[in-house]
Amino acid sequence: QDVDADQRFTPRLFKYHERLSSLAGAGFGKFLCTVRAPDRTVISRYNFAMDEAFAAAFPSVSEFVHKTRGVLGVFPDMWGTYVEMWKCRHLLSNVLVLVFEDLVKLPSTTLARVATFLGHGELSGNAPLLDQVARQCSKSRMLEMVSKFDDRWVYERISQRRSPADAEPFKPKARVTSGHKDVLDE
Repeated sequence: QDVDADQRFTPRLFKYHERLSSLAGAGFGKFLCTVRAPDRTVISRYNFAMDEAFAAAFPSVSEFVHKTRGVLGVFPDMWGTYVEMWKCRHLLSNVLVLVFEDLVKLPSTTLARVATFLGHGELSGNAPLLDQVARQCSKSRMLEMVSKFDDRWVYERISQRRSPADAEPFKPKARVTSGHKDVLDE
């Protein structure tokens, strides 16, 4: 998803893994913030970084946690980010905090909240449409279109603006897979 590319739909949405305060002064936009259970967040981070070298250094999720002592590389201040989002949830009308596990378990209900937040409350009562959107956003559907989620454009943009070394964590690879390690083993 190149932010500079023409978009078919409005509002435009963009995924961002930094604190809300890093956008201070932007004066625009609505922000959908997603928090996740801490253990699932660590597992997700482990799977996100997985490649041969990473697997050799950290053969298990638990070893990753023990060796890094919670330092999560690309997301070094995840807990501070979560605290900031939580504080903003009732203070700012342009911030909606979603719980990832609710999105997975109750996708249509969560999508109705998102539609209302984005100014399309009339869609929140359209169960067939919400169910269709939920199906199109499911992991199984994402696996059918896995190349759309490989962060290719992030890698290219960082390579152009900074250096290939800075872009290395975003080298295109499948970010949506069915073969993740899903549990802490200790």
